[in-house]
Amino acid sequence: MNAPSPDDPVGAPAHPAFAQRLKRSDLWLLAALYSSKRPVKSITLITLLERADSLNHAIPFFDPISYGLPRPIDAGPAGSDGRRFWARPGGSALVRAAYKASGPDDFTLESLARLAGIPPAPLPERDDRSLGRLAGLSRENYDHAYAAYLRNASDSLCELTWWTAKWALRTLRRWILATGRRPARQRNRSVQLA
Repeated sequence: MNAPSPDDPVGAPAHPAFAQRLKRSDLWLLAALYSSKRPVKSITLITLLERADSLNHAIPFFDPISYGLPRPIDAGPAGSDGRRFWARPGGSALVRAAYKASGPDDFTLESLARLAGIPPAPLPERDDRSLGRLAGLSRENYDHAYAAYLRNASDSLCELTWWTAKWALRTLRRWILATGRRPARQRNRSVQLA
């Protein structure tokens, strides 16, 4: 790692050497491998899809994962055996520094790219497939993980909707009991019927 730059607020690594071999899309996958809540040794493909979706509000397809993950693996900040994935200490340190610099609620891939020294987003990226596909990751494995992730996300959304409706009804019931009256119906007074 390079020495921290004087203008870096948290003493994060200033443009680590491996970052020169990465692309902006690789940083998305690297950030998805890192867990800020608790240290983990490795994650499954389903968890990788979940974290990538939560970071960028998009699910990476098979090609970006199968051609994109070999770059951080070859450069050193990530590792994989084809079934499980992990961030190595250099990659974890870079993502952790970006989280500390921006705060966990304000973390963006732009802050990670800035810290890694990768050019801003409007510049187009050339698709580099020189390292080939990730060994051990098949299209069938990806499709299975993708379907499982969508099922999990759908179940979570249904559960969230159910809990939200239950909370709203409970709140309304408490209001009715506290005030002793029902809420008045609101009429649209802006429209006058003749």
